[in-house]
Amino acid sequence: MSSLPLCLVVLLTAIVPQAALAQPVSLKQSQKARSPKVRLKLPKLPLGDPPGGRRRGGGGRDTCPEVGVPLTALVPVTPRSRNGKVIEDVWGLTASEKPNFWFYSPYPQGDRFKTYFVLRQKNKHGDTIARLPIQLPSRPGLLKVTLPEKMSALQIDRSYYWALSIDCREAGKGVPLTVEGMVHRVNLPDTVKQQVAAEVSPIGKAQQYAEQGIWFEALDLLSSYEQNDPNLKANWEALLRSVDLDPTQFGL
Repeated sequence: MSSLPLCLVVLLTAIVPQAALAQPVSLKQSQKARSPKVRLKLPKLPLGDPPGGRRRGGGGRDTCPEVGVPLTALVPVTPRSRNGKVIEDVWGLTASEKPNFWFYSPYPQGDRFKTYFVLRQKNKHGDTIARLPIQLPSRPGLLKVTLPEKMSALQIDRSYYWALSIDCREAGKGVPLTVEGMVHRVNLPDTVKQQVAAEVSPIGKAQQYAEQGIWFEALDLLSSYEQNDPNLKANWEALLRSVDLDPTQFGL
């Protein structure tokens, strides 16, 4: 009668060490899978005149209310030196015919400031392709600008200037608050397109784009982090930090 409990003790003693050894391996794999990995590989500037631009608004002659975190374009910058001063070129690559543009707006729609987005060709005439009225978010936060379907597609190997302006002026005084930069469209090699298509998750796709220096698609894929996926959010934050943007400033 006493042999049955003894067998159970022997079996449990044999099983428990294996489970204890297996658990740290599983935990380590889980932590590795969730570690943020999407970071932009900063590309070289396209040929031609440098884009210049402004990633953050404020500090000029605009009349918008002062805020802790200014209007910000979620776009990389490439620093360069001119006459002993460091200048930032605000720009990014896209592989899309009509990329989405992301900003942080410190002003909610309740302020009723006129806001508009402009896209122009980078040529001697600066021909306007689109001028869109923009509705600010219901509270300070992310602002997504989507180009209209009827607009012509961006051409491969062409650069375009964009600008987002918030007009806080009264009686015509001052100037609108503006952030501006450049987007350059490229054609990805077929091998890269296949690698992106083979990825199942938005994180995997975003990583493929980021490794090729493609900013706009990488950011757009990860911006769905608001769906309460901590892994998406962590990689979104890692991508922003890779271009010297602090996501904690945006209060998200």
